[in-house]
Amino acid sequence: PPPPPHCIRAPSLGHGQGGADASVGLLCAVYDIVRNFTADYDRALIFNKIHHELNQFCSVHTLQEVYIQLFDRIDEDLKLALQQDLTSMAPGLIIHVSFPR
Repeated sequence: PPPPPHCIRAPSLGHGQGGADASVGLLCAVYDIVRNFTADYDRALIFNKIHHELNQFCSVHTLQEVYIQLFDRIDEDLKLALQQDLTSMAPGLIIHVSFPR
């Protein structure tokens, strides 16, 4: 289906922008992501990528490194790898890492 009329190339989102232009840009970004990756975009863009990156990380490090020496680095490395892909494949999606209390 064609994009909604207000999505015919709305201004791109930048940090610090607000108001109606940013809202339209966000709606258009969501529309583009769902159009390109379906409503299951999280599987294609996030969950599969996490699985792949963890496999890559674990395959080049020893068990000692993964569980003890580099364990505190895994989340930041994952976040960077995910964000790099999302920036090019799904502009508008931003990764936030949080931990349960």
